Amino acid sequence: LAIGYMLNRISKISFLINGSLGGLVAITACCHCVSVSESVIIGAIAGGVCLMCDEVLLSFGIDDAVSAVPVHLGCGIWGTLAVALFGDPDILGTGLGFYPQLMIQVGGIIAAFVVAFLLPFFIIREINRFSPLRVSAEDENIGLNISEHGARTEAADFLRVMELHEKTGDLSLKVPVDPFTDTGVIAARYNQMMDVLHRIGATFQHLFDGSPQAVVSTDVKGCITRANRGFQSLFGYPATAVVGASNIDLIVPESHCLESVTLRQTILSGKSVEKETHRKHQSGKLIPVSMLGFPLIINNAVEGVFYIYQDITERKTMEDQLYRKAFYDSLTGVPNRVLFMERLKHAFQRKQRKATFNFTVLLIDLDRFKWVNDNLGHQAGDLLLRKVARRFLGCLRSADTLARLGGDEFAVLLEDIAAPKEIVTIAWRLRNEAARPFSIQGTEVFISASIGVILNTSRYTKPDHILRDADIAMYRAKITGKSRFKVFSKKLYQMTHDALQLENDLKKAVERNEFTLFYQPIVCARTEALKGFEALIRWEHPTRGMLPPNKFIPMAEDTGLIVPIGQWVIETACRQLKAWRTRLPAACDLTVSVNISAQQFVHHNLEIIVENSLGAVDLPSGSLMLELTENSVIDKPEAMISHLKKLKEIGVKIAIDDFGTGYFSLAYLKHFPLDCLKIDKSFVDEINTSRENQQIAQAIIMLARNLDLEVVAEGIEDQEQLEIIRSLDCNFIQGYYYSKPLAVKDCEDVIQMAPRHMAPGAVRV
Repeated sequence: LAIGYMLNRISKISFLINGSLGGLVAITACCHCVSVSESVIIGAIAGGVCLMCDEVLLSFGIDDAVSAVPVHLGCGIWGTLAVALFGDPDILGTGLGFYPQLMIQVGGIIAAFVVAFLLPFFIIREINRFSPLRVSAEDENIGLNISEHGARTEAADFLRVMELHEKTGDLSLKVPVDPFTDTGVIAARYNQMMDVLHRIGATFQHLFDGSPQAVVSTDVKGCITRANRGFQSLFGYPATAVVGASNIDLIVPESHCLESVTLRQTILSGKSVEKETHRKHQSGKLIPVSMLGFPLIINNAVEGVFYIYQDITERKTMEDQLYRKAFYDSLTGVPNRVLFMERLKHAFQRKQRKATFNFTVLLIDLDRFKWVNDNLGHQAGDLLLRKVARRFLGCLRSADTLARLGGDEFAVLLEDIAAPKEIVTIAWRLRNEAARPFSIQGTEVFISASIGVILNTSRYTKPDHILRDADIAMYRAKITGKSRFKVFSKKLYQMTHDALQLENDLKKAVERNEFTLFYQPIVCARTEALKGFEALIRWEHPTRGMLPPNKFIPMAEDTGLIVPIGQWVIETACRQLKAWRTRLPAACDLTVSVNISAQQFVHHNLEIIVENSLGAVDLPSGSLMLELTENSVIDKPEAMISHLKKLKEIGVKIAIDDFGTGYFSLAYLKHFPLDCLKIDKSFVDEINTSRENQQIAQAIIMLARNLDLEVVAEGIEDQEQLEIIRSLDCNFIQGYYYSKPLAVKDCEDVIQMAPRHMAPGAVRV
């Protein structure tokens, strides 16, 4: 009993009975030749032998209900051997030593085995061939009483119902119960357990079948064992028809087969898996699903897999919409600034990991896009942007990125570039595509593109700096003529740095009033009599000295500082002319000309500034002439005509400066309330050597005469130029031949010295 408990952790009465009987059998074989103490030892060992034989029989599946083999065979053999091991030779009286006696005992055991087992086995086997002595294996399995005698016992019914439970899975079947027998009590308890399991199973089945999600279970080989109605709704297959089919073959797209096999292996290892993927409908349509897979574990072994699929088509559609809204330009459909910066950072990180990887950034700004927007409308501008984007995409490879950063600004990311020649080729292609005409609302529109290029990206430490320098190069391309590309260099960076410093200085100059006006005389071409002066601004920079207008006026226009600077010029020129007229009698009929920027018109208060400036010093309005460049009036001619008419109502005179260099429409010219045209210096420079320049100057003078306008020729630098201009019957001249721009004091000398009708060449300053 003790040994059986130690081996099986259970106390069975059969251990005690069989051990006792086995001990008696063993002692009986040798009790005549051993002592009492030796008998105790033999009996104790016999108990262990009996238990060991019982375990051996069980391991071989041999049923010995009464333990005859362990008790009689095992313990009998042990008792026979104990005769030699413990028996007193004198009592035995065989006259043999220990080992000979042991061999005699073993021989007796073998002889008994042959006579009692081996010979009967062969005899019975031969008889069984002609006259079967045993029932079939099936009848033996259900019991000899039932198979031989047709006896039906509670135990037999019990086993029959259990077998049906196993085969059908129907736990509602009940075992017949006899309340007055042990088997009946066990059957009643078994029925209660089956009721609980049946309720649990029914609950699970209800949840399984009623789930709106697609639920399917498979065996370890991936064959479907069960599917619910949700599976049928989602994938189109009848739930009952898919049992036995391969889950992968049925609903997994071919492109996802490897992924599915990998996931199933992970689940079979005992882990749960959650993933968003695609599965296939019966019709072949791909469905985005959220999949949860987990193992079915029974007795610490994976017996199958459960999959739960949820259709996420609506969520994915919403996510895609939100993604495109967040990372793509809604107008052109290309990536926006956010996505471009993400891809630029990715390229930057890839460059840091792999030195041989090269990428390039191009920044593109459309020239004259604002003109399209302002003159054809925003719808035309939007259509133009869409067409530009399509053209640019056609210039790039599939691996490249085109993004719209905002407005009319695009950016290009070129990855895996082998040589700079490729970059130049793409840049030229982009430039040429932008220069081709666009058909917008039935109108042929011409624009161009200014492009900044970053060739060497390896020296950068931050992606933002790449875009910054590309912007610098692009801006340089724009201010040097447009419709071209510029490659960023250290020189460009220094120029930009200097420009930024100049911009900061310019803001301070407006606050500190660091500007001054110089005045260049305008004289009669025939008599050289003084007509007036053109006021020209200079900047007395504290460290760079005297700066001419071309060094800071373009920046003033870009930053909007031209508005306060322009107002200061008008007010100062009016005060100065009034001072001359007050102190110098010869200045009573003189005029002063002031250059006006187009931006000053945009602010819609130019008329008020002019009127206040004249009124503040009580200066006649006709003594002030406002000069506008040709390009400043062609963008919005109708609006400009309206502004100029308001100025003419005040009484000031209007001149077009640098005439002939722009694209001024002659059809509009007659509608502008003008008083004067100023021939650009570029036509005068070679008027004595270029017949073409001379003809252009003559045409301008004839045009002005026909429109009853005065003409001023700018840039007269020698006598020969002056004579030709005189021969063309030009009204007035201006240039270094007569005088350079002068300070106020020098102007007073010219005013006093210049007669009303001065002889040619009499005054030189």
